[in-house]
Amino acid sequence: MIHSNHETIHRNTFLNIITVNVSSAQLGVNMNQILSIQQFQSSKNDHDQLVYIHNALNLKEKIDYKSPHIFWVKNIAPPIGLILNEPQQIINISIKQIKPLPPIIKKYCIYDAVWGVVANGHEFIVLIDVIRLINGMKYTLNPERA
Repeated sequence: MIHSNHETIHRNTFLNIITVNVSSAQLGVNMNQILSIQQFQSSKNDHDQLVYIHNALNLKEKIDYKSPHIFWVKNIAPPIGLILNEPQQIINISIKQIKPLPPIIKKYCIYDAVWGVVANGHEFIVLIDVIRLINGMKYTLNPERA
C-alpha cells in the first residue's frame, strides 16, 4: 500500500497466471502480458511473426507441441506471437507466494525472462516474463520446430 497526498493506492497483490506444460516443466505467464491466445494453424499463420518457446528459451530438448497455441505478446511492435502448448489453467497467485530463483540457477536463465517460481500444490510453476524474453532475444521468425 502506498500513501500519497492523503490517498491510499493499493498495489496488485495477486497475479493471474496462465500455465502451460513444456516437456516436464510447467511454465507460468502473467496474463497481463498477453494480448490474445489462438490455436496455431500452420496454413493460416505462415506469415505471422512467430517464435517457438523452445527456441526462445534456447532449450536443447525436443518439445512435443501436441496442441500448439499462439500467445500474442502485448506492447511489442510489430506483433510477435510465442508458440506454446495448449494453456492448462489460469490461477490467481499471491505475490507473496512467488519465490526468486536461487543465484546458481538465475545466472543461467536467458534474458532474465525466467524470474521466479511458485508452488501450486505438489508442483512448481516456473514464471516467464514473455515481454523481457521477446525483447532480449535475437529471434528468427517462423523457425522450424526442429
